[in-house]
Amino acid sequence: MEEVLEGQKELHRQSETVVVQNHGSDAETKEMRLAAAVAAQERDAAQDRAALLEAEISTLSAAHDAELAKAESSVSGLEAENRVLSDKLARFESALQSNADLQYKVEDVTAAYNTGEYIT
Repeated sequence: MEEVLEGQKELHRQSETVVVQNHGSDAETKEMRLAAAVAAQERDAAQDRAALLEAEISTLSAAHDAELAKAESSVSGLEAENRVLSDKLARFESALQSNADLQYKVEDVTAAYNTGEYIT
């Protein structure tokens, strides 16, 4: 009888151990589920941040493209203005040369007139 009692006590201890282990298992499962939920939230937050960064990159890219187009337009305008000014400068230099040529002729004629070499 004592052996039976000892056997029952041993079975009771083993069942308590199993219950404690099951509770430990449940606690571990709950902890794992909680960790998985936290990881899922972190993943979702990271995806949201990535989407915001992509939107910001897209906005910055569009702004850059607009600024680049504006700069290219300004460069084209400046190049056209430069061509116009170059043409004006060339005409002015030509007129200046013509004026210098005429000045030399006037000086030659004046010198000839003053020396009596000028014939009308």
